[in-house]
Amino acid sequence: MNDSYSKPLITTIIPTYRRPKLLKRAIKSVLNQTYPYFQVCVYDNASGDETAEIVAELAKKDSRVKYYCHQENIGMTKNFNFGLAKVNTPFFSFLSDDDILLPNFYEVALKGFDKYPEAMFSATQTIVVNLQGQIVGYNKFFSKNPGLYLPYKGLLTMLKYYMITWTGILFRREVIERVGLLDEEIICSDTDFEYRIAAHFPFFVSSEPGAICQVNPEGGYSQIKTRDTWRDYLRIIKKLTENEEFPFPIRFEIKKVFNGKT
Repeated sequence: MNDSYSKPLITTIIPTYRRPKLLKRAIKSVLNQTYPYFQVCVYDNASGDETAEIVAELAKKDSRVKYYCHQENIGMTKNFNFGLAKVNTPFFSFLSDDDILLPNFYEVALKGFDKYPEAMFSATQTIVVNLQGQIVGYNKFFSKNPGLYLPYKGLLTMLKYYMITWTGILFRREVIERVGLLDEEIICSDTDFEYRIAAHFPFFVSSEPGAICQVNPEGGYSQIKTRDTWRDYLRIIKKLTENEEFPFPIRFEIKKVFNGKT
């Protein structure tokens, strides 16, 4: 193993629970990256199945794979936060155990930071597929309008054209100190996390695809359709419109954009 691998620049956070075969695919998609200086940190939410053995097999072949298993299930968002709090590299990304990265994801995202060092995250396009592997969507606006987005334009653009799927985002570690961890009280904590960052900091979006996200239409986790996720989305908007750090015209625009979508 190249000695420089022991000094990773990126941490891939992979929370997992009882999906060992999909997890293996997810880990391999990271190990196949064209940019090699990373560590893959798997956080097992007390699966109690063959997850540990599968990760151990991969870690034996590649020391960049790390593994931690909770003694009991602490819940999905708390598991994400557990991994987030342990990030010790300049950059990090989230990868769900049923999603995969395309081989050039980190390379493309880092080029974004090279071009725009002021960006707090660098995003690639995420292709959304169903359980049969058929493409069901992607963020068309950001695909056609790549570039640097400044506050508050970036936030308003996300509100209007929907968030960027975080599977294809590489974050600076600084965001943890600047905006904090995920909100464990809401279901769509990824949306809230991105909005908080976009409200205060620039971000860059590339038109190149970097990840594939698998969604279950019946589960609807990625869609604001269920009563609980809609309630949480309203809570996110309320926090933004009541945040007096934002000028009143911006809070008015946030409410205006939101009302136009309801």
